[in-house]
Amino acid sequence: MHNFQVNDYVKWEQDGSIQVGKIISVNKTSANIFMDYDWVERVPFSKLTYLPPIHLEKDEYLSIIRLDSDILKVLGDNVIENIINVDGYEITVEDFLVALQKILADDFDEDMFYAWSEFIGHALASKGTDANTDIYTEKDVLRSMHTYIYHPWSGFNAEQIPAAIEEGTIFLEDKNKPFLERRYPLYIKERLIEALENDAVMNEATDEHIELYRLFAEELAEANNIYGLNAVGYGCYGGNRAFDCDWIRSRDCISRLFEIEDEMPKKAFLANTLGYIYYYGRCNDGKPEYGLAYKYFSFAAFNGVYEAQYKIADMFKNGYGVAKSPETAKNIIGRLYNENIKYIRDGEFNCKFADVALRMGGIYAANEDDESNDYEESLYYYTQAEFAIRMRMLEANYYGDSKVCDAISTALATVKEKLEFKPKRRAQFYSLVGLLGAETSDGRKLDLVIKKQGELTYKMTFTAHKKLGEKRGRKLFITVPGVEMCGLFPKLTLTYKANEVLPDDILDRVLVVDEITYHEFYCDGARLLLTNGYYILKSNKKATETSYRFVSVSFGGSKLYDYLCDDVSVQVGDHVMVDATGEEKEVVVCRIFEKNETEMSLPLKAYKTILRKA
Repeated sequence: MHNFQVNDYVKWEQDGSIQVGKIISVNKTSANIFMDYDWVERVPFSKLTYLPPIHLEKDEYLSIIRLDSDILKVLGDNVIENIINVDGYEITVEDFLVALQKILADDFDEDMFYAWSEFIGHALASKGTDANTDIYTEKDVLRSMHTYIYHPWSGFNAEQIPAAIEEGTIFLEDKNKPFLERRYPLYIKERLIEALENDAVMNEATDEHIELYRLFAEELAEANNIYGLNAVGYGCYGGNRAFDCDWIRSRDCISRLFEIEDEMPKKAFLANTLGYIYYYGRCNDGKPEYGLAYKYFSFAAFNGVYEAQYKIADMFKNGYGVAKSPETAKNIIGRLYNENIKYIRDGEFNCKFADVALRMGGIYAANEDDESNDYEESLYYYTQAEFAIRMRMLEANYYGDSKVCDAISTALATVKEKLEFKPKRRAQFYSLVGLLGAETSDGRKLDLVIKKQGELTYKMTFTAHKKLGEKRGRKLFITVPGVEMCGLFPKLTLTYKANEVLPDDILDRVLVVDEITYHEFYCDGARLLLTNGYYILKSNKKATETSYRFVSVSFGGSKLYDYLCDDVSVQVGDHVMVDATGEEKEVVVCRIFEKNETEMSLPLKAYKTILRKA
């Protein structure tokens, strides 16, 4: 009996019919065999017959591809995958066209069609990844032609042969033409547009690819194709490397796309974009069109878009296009704040928390009744907003984020001036509800370890409780503006000054806490600890007065990118070289400014440095 091994092709009889498959694993007496449609069958060795591979040299292999041979008919119980292409010959468009012309000219057997189509599909699949970086390769054409004429479920489709022949013929005719003069099928146009949607990919694309992208996008937009409308609409929204900023064109394309699109949440985000265009009067000489803005923001808001919800809150707060209602605005923003802070606590910075926290701060800083202004609360939320926008800008590249960052910085500076704020080296608390209470929400828990340091002095260390099965524990989101502390921390250590000695049985062990009140700690309804005293948090932040020189550069669109620049000879208008995703790019300096670390939108280490003058 044959010594069966993994990857052997075998056949056996089952229920009166012959089954064929490939061995994927073996044991002492049987093998697991992979069959069609992802089915695996376990069969004893005694029932299996080994199917030796069929080795074909180039001429024999090519004769099958071009339908010059009927070898596929005489394979018997063997399978196409068991054919070995000895010389590694790769099918060409010319080969495929020869075969299709023969099929049109002669009346071939339908079973032969099916077997040949399967053989071609296997030959194309075995070619693997194409090293050619062209947007329209020979492999693309071959696979497209094959898709026209064959589907695994429905089999061979002779009616689509002319379409397949047309694509192959056009490809060969245009193969040696200049890049921009070739003819491309729709799926290639849509694929290129989709590939360059990402700003980073677009900035790295060649000039020819950008020109082709622009050509495809405009052509498809004219035909009301969603890929084209999206590319032109959002390309003209502020501008990018392919399109200049053109708000009217952006509005028109996105409006048409909004009417065509039926799927949520895509339609909702289109409405949100239109809301922004009308809110800022982009197409009306800067004069807001609040009625239209409210119409589209409402649609987006009711379909779950956070941005639209806080923009509607802005409209109610200021009475823009709606009856003025600060209370309505406060209710909306309060709800959004509670929903979005969950993302920050889980380390998901690509969210709208920064925008919402900015508005929460504004609610407390801008009450009409001066006596009810609460600048301390305002400072708390602005501090959170500053942390959130810095972290978001490290992960994402949203249009308008630099403006959000500037607004947060301005708001922080204003409220600090009103408070005559000066950072302290330590903060004192008489309750931990405000500091840690939210960390026990939504079923979350804390681990607390208490160690004695003196007669009535203890060190308390809090960490997030690690759930069973969690690979890594979450961090604590802590905000204490007084000591300029805001962020995610693996632990929080406090000095507790007690009024009375704590019992020994709670020291030096882990207490799991799920609720904090004014001076009590609970878990599952049982009180773990009663405290009477106060807590001290020491700041480990080191102030810096060092200023750093920055330049803002443009890659061709309206968006600016900030780089560190120590070379004082670099001035506005100069051309400089920068590192853009691992490659050097020549860009234009649009502005120069200085900031210290506390004023930076991102952490210092996140900024790249200008390489040199061009």
